[in-house]
Amino acid sequence: MQQMSSAITLVAMLGAAPAAMASPPACGIDVVFEGCTEYVGIGLVSMEQARSHVPSAYTVVEAAGGALLVVRVSACEAVSVDGKRPKAGKVAQVGISVTGPDDSADINNYTLFYVTDSEQLKGALTAAGVSAVLASGLSYEFDALGGDFDSLVDTPQVPRVALSGSAVPPGEEEETRFVASWWTEGKRGPVRMRTVFPRIIFSDATVTLTTSAGSVLEDLVGSQPFEFVVLDSYNAFDIATMEVTGTHPSGSGAKGGAKKTACE
Repeated sequence: MQQMSSAITLVAMLGAAPAAMASPPACGIDVVFEGCTEYVGIGLVSMEQARSHVPSAYTVVEAAGGALLVVRVSACEAVSVDGKRPKAGKVAQVGISVTGPDDSADINNYTLFYVTDSEQLKGALTAAGVSAVLASGLSYEFDALGGDFDSLVDTPQVPRVALSGSAVPPGEEEETRFVASWWTEGKRGPVRMRTVFPRIIFSDATVTLTTSAGSVLEDLVGSQPFEFVVLDSYNAFDIATMEVTGTHPSGSGAKGGAKKTACE
């Protein structure tokens, strides 16, 4: 229940999204995730460092004098792209929270890294313009009896992301609807990955992050291990749907007005 309260507080803090969402172009991909658990951590990092990794078209959220680093890893029993045969899969995302651009979402993040062990998902995201990385060794381990949680992203294409700590299995806590939009400037233009969680259960976690020395991620987090002081949460959801479209709004959430997109 504590993490449910923290999530609601976070949504309230990020809820001021002034930009109006443009109609997505008639292209993109649809992904269904089923039977999933996830860890999500949000911590404070240097605003100066964060802005240096986020394009000027996006406005970085300011909180307590810093920016918000978002780290998410998820393991699902089934991942299906555009109705194809589902397979088990895992994803890892690292990003910076931004204001808007999707005012229908509870949180917007600019993507720094997207890693998956699903060839189907990686191929579809690459085709949509996302610089996704395929990592067969992406690990995600949770001991429901002891509460130990560990996850590791260790591939040459992105900085090492090692998460370690403890988590509480989601139980009978209240389910809630949540929407998250992750953005990236792909090779062919801006891309939005919008995921709707119709019924997600938030629970507690105490997890820290370590990363490669001299990496972009170390520049952001500074001293290690890095603690997630804003949100530290282990969650579960039966189903979520992700729509990937090449779209970018005009207005104050994205400076400079409408832009050409990957789908135009």
